[in-house]
Amino acid sequence: MIIKKGIYTLIVIFCVIGCTNRNPSQKLESTNNESLRLLIISNNQKLDLKQRLHAINSAYKNITLKPIDSLTLAIVYNKSNIHYQIKQIDSSFYYDKLLLKKANKLNDAYYSGKACMALAFYFKNKQVYDSTYYYYNNSKNYFLTLNDSSQVGRRLTSMGLIQQNQNDYFGSKETITEALQYLNFEKDIKYISSSY
Repeated sequence: MIIKKGIYTLIVIFCVIGCTNRNPSQKLESTNNESLRLLIISNNQKLDLKQRLHAINSAYKNITLKPIDSLTLAIVYNKSNIHYQIKQIDSSFYYDKLLLKKANKLNDAYYSGKACMALAFYFKNKQVYDSTYYYYNNSKNYFLTLNDSSQVGRRLTSMGLIQQNQNDYFGSKETITEALQYLNFEKDIKYISSSY
């Protein structure tokens, strides 16, 4: 009698588990939909930064336990940007490094390039020019793989200006000359004028 009761209990437990986990992809899909909705809210420029931060924090919380995908990268990228806008520079730096790590795991050149660009900007503000140059160069290389000539030219322009400020005039001239080959006269007029 006790054995029968134990068997019935196990059958009931397996049925409950089976019913609640019948389709785990449905739970993942609903998490993705909610995270995407929160990401869209966090991008809404009409909301104040506090509301946008709350939305992106909720989206980030949703994705922490799921596998890395492009939605994860977009959320981490936006989280870094919002922290930067509210002057939480160290938090922004943390999420930029996290973005680079996750983007590299996925071999996502776009977000790797964006993360390197943000890290270069961080080091530029700290006046650590060797790190700034390093990250601009990495960003340029990621965008080269994407054939995004405008981004490549912009990074080269930034690298050339660093060289100029560090009294490497010959290197600066070489880098800026290369940048001009990549810049688009319609989209990059600011960078072109800076190069000249």
